[in-house]
Amino acid sequence: MYKAWSVHVFTASGVLLGTMALLALVDNNPVACLLWLGAAMMIDGIDGTLARKYEVKSVLPHFDGSTLDMVIDYLTWAFIPALFIYYFIELP
Repeated sequence: MYKAWSVHVFTASGVLLGTMALLALVDNNPVACLLWLGAAMMIDGIDGTLARKYEVKSVLPHFDGSTLDMVIDYLTWAFIPALFIYYFIELP
């Protein structure tokens, strides 16, 4: 059971890394923003594998980790990259 909760905490840490990317973006630091965002994306890529390995759905059926994952996916794959483009990439 502790391993299943650990996977959820690992997934939720993507919010912290996404927040750090947003802070770097607001600080006008594109390199730091991309580094934090890359770390968040790596966690997003690993957490599903861990969830399947530790059978999180069967161990914790009352906690929907997919909703948490969707929120973090939106933050790291849509919202922050859109802001990054708006702030740092000159569009015609």
